[in-house]
Amino acid sequence: MEGKNYSPGNCLIIVLILLQCYLQVLHAEEGDTSASTDLSTALTFRSLYKRIKNSRLSIIPARREIFNNTTPLTLEKCAERCTKETEFECKSFDFDNGKQTCLLQAHNKDDLDVHLITQPYFDHYETNYIKKFNRLPNHVVTLHHDKKIEGVSEEACARRCILEVEFKCQGFDYEAKIKVCWLTTNTPASAGGALLLNDATYYERMPQGALSRFVNYGFGSLRTMSGTNSYFKVVKGELEECAQYCLDGTPQGRKCLSFDYTFGDQTCHLSEYIAANVQGISTNYRFRVMHYELKEDYLRFFYPLPYSVLLANNHKTYKGVTPNRCARMCMEEETFICRSFDYQIQDGTCLLSSKTGSDVGGLFTQGLSQVHHFEMKPMLDCGGNLTEHNTGFASPNWPRNYAPHESCQWRIKVPKHKVIHFKFIYFALGLQTLSPCHEENDRLIFRENLPETVDEFCIRPHTKTIISKTNEMTVNFTSRGGPDEQGFRVFYTADWPCDVTFTKYSGEFASSRWPENYPPGTRCSWQMKAPYGYKVKLMFTQFELEPHAIGTECHNRYDYVSVHDGPSFDSPQLGRYCGANAPFTLFSTGREMYVTFFSDEQIERQGFHAKYLFESRFSSPDGSSTFKTGPRPTLGVYTTPSVAFTNPNNIIPSIKTVQNQTMAGNTDNNVVKQWPLQSSKTTNGANTVMIAIICGLLVLVLLIIVVLFLVCRYYRKRVPHRRNQPNYSFAAESEALNHKPGDKTEDDQTENGDGPYASIEFQPLTVNASFSNPLYGAKHEQQTGVKQPLSPKPAVPPNMPRREPLKTAV
Repeated sequence: MEGKNYSPGNCLIIVLILLQCYLQVLHAEEGDTSASTDLSTALTFRSLYKRIKNSRLSIIPARREIFNNTTPLTLEKCAERCTKETEFECKSFDFDNGKQTCLLQAHNKDDLDVHLITQPYFDHYETNYIKKFNRLPNHVVTLHHDKKIEGVSEEACARRCILEVEFKCQGFDYEAKIKVCWLTTNTPASAGGALLLNDATYYERMPQGALSRFVNYGFGSLRTMSGTNSYFKVVKGELEECAQYCLDGTPQGRKCLSFDYTFGDQTCHLSEYIAANVQGISTNYRFRVMHYELKEDYLRFFYPLPYSVLLANNHKTYKGVTPNRCARMCMEEETFICRSFDYQIQDGTCLLSSKTGSDVGGLFTQGLSQVHHFEMKPMLDCGGNLTEHNTGFASPNWPRNYAPHESCQWRIKVPKHKVIHFKFIYFALGLQTLSPCHEENDRLIFRENLPETVDEFCIRPHTKTIISKTNEMTVNFTSRGGPDEQGFRVFYTADWPCDVTFTKYSGEFASSRWPENYPPGTRCSWQMKAPYGYKVKLMFTQFELEPHAIGTECHNRYDYVSVHDGPSFDSPQLGRYCGANAPFTLFSTGREMYVTFFSDEQIERQGFHAKYLFESRFSSPDGSSTFKTGPRPTLGVYTTPSVAFTNPNNIIPSIKTVQNQTMAGNTDNNVVKQWPLQSSKTTNGANTVMIAIICGLLVLVLLIIVVLFLVCRYYRKRVPHRRNQPNYSFAAESEALNHKPGDKTEDDQTENGDGPYASIEFQPLTVNASFSNPLYGAKHEQQTGVKQPLSPKPAVPPNMPRREPLKTAV
């Protein structure tokens, strides 16, 4: 180590190497935890290509990559090699799913003398760089460009822009009639807005940051409606700042849904309306202005293609809806696979379709007509950790067919005390054997860790709904090398459990959707079952149901909650509750309590939230107890929903299930297996021991009190009383005694006016003041018989504030 000079840079490199080694060890320990993350993040290269199944190019490939047993050649690695190829321009590739062979191509299907041929177990992948840009027909960003490329397609132009090395290409203008591509470093913000130009299309590179949350509708602004102010606030700033301000919200509590940005004076006009609310976008040629609308929850799953339409290929039509509502209808459509929709702004018309622009040879563009096209983005995530309360997942490449040799895992976790409701929109995994869990099949497996076992089952066709028993679930999808299929689309929501039995020591439950309003027509029940020797304490923390007529009891025809002292609805009723109530508490006389909730079809409120606790039966209702309760019972059971699967016959247990469960044997669709209760019974012997311990502790406390009393009495007689002095210490004088020349005291801040007592005026201390300790003097006289002289007080430093001597009464 001697003779080497370690600079800060070298030290930083060493730290980074050590950190990398630590992360590798951590990932190795976590195992499956990092696997799902790697799968979801490793699809960046594959997202640059689109799949054409059962096809390959008709020419000899430029390079062939063969499967290796040590390093399997996956589809993602094939896409990465094509993207990073430097010896030739890799425009596409073919992938042999049977032999897992990658064929890199220097051509694509649009080149001269090249075409696609049908080939089973082969898939052709061509570049899809055009999806990395926002498309604005009849627009250009500038008339002064950085590079001109002739005779290329829109896809080739997008590829050249992304791979450009001479300058940072931010977008391009394309003239389709003459096939001319114009690369540029300009953006709407740097160029002062987009310009209108017929027969040209502006492709803007996908923005980052806050601006990526908005759809760019190009030139124009919201229409002005008579008697209505379209904007609620106008601010000044850059375009990115305007987008961020709209996302952050406003102090008035208004939700910003869109904004118009004027490039001349850099002003941002925020609005709580979208173009559909004001019958479209106005193109005022006096201002350079562009209109942006927020991508709400469902709209963010679609590519926006403004001023374009898919002609004569619509399957369903809805009127008077917003674009976000139209996107949700497309994602939740069950009668066909919805892949895109057209949205007409002026009357809010939504037209769903199973086709996209590539299926029909392109989209139709007609000037600045108020019709926009949206295409669903392919699902690229193959697994991951999902913690949102309301979202979904799908097979890779949805809404198109998934590829062979896929292996995905999703981990879903919702808040404690809630369960997960899964709803299948579509499910098709191709031909299946008699057992869906057979390894030769493409499989979708749901796995849940229960207190005593692991519940694992495979999904069969026609499955519609699944409800978990806990707040966590793992879903695994595996595809083999055979023919692929459409796949699956699943949505899930987190909600409070209904029709369950609680056996844990404590817990909580609530009406459906709480703290949101409960749905109409709800029927729910909850049973609390304590171990022997315990009772149930039920505490309603919030309660707001439909109010009934004043002066009448809660009627069973309207919304109400009924509490019963026993295991069922037929048990004695403790009370029926409705309307709005303050928090209240109920106790059972036995070890079980039964709660039911009913809502009619009309008026809904927030509902209720309750907590329960198992208490010893020796406790009184007010919480006091003459005897200590026994040890907390050991309960290993969570909740057991009485409705776990809507279609139990369509769910087959996996061959790897830890505890064998035959779901197909249930004759009642509303009953699932009840997990056995394990409880520890309190005995009289345990109570006797606890009473003996308590009595011993009380005797010990009394003994300590007596000892302390005797000690205090002894010292009080021996130590003389203080006389002729105050009952408190003088902190300032004590500080002056220990002061040394040059030391800075706390009072220095006060002199400078910086201390907390700068406004208080202290009286100066006289020089002749002395400090005496009567206790010390009296004690010295008793021992030596010599009177102790008073010691002079040291001089007070000049920077110390002076006080008057403390006068005591004689």
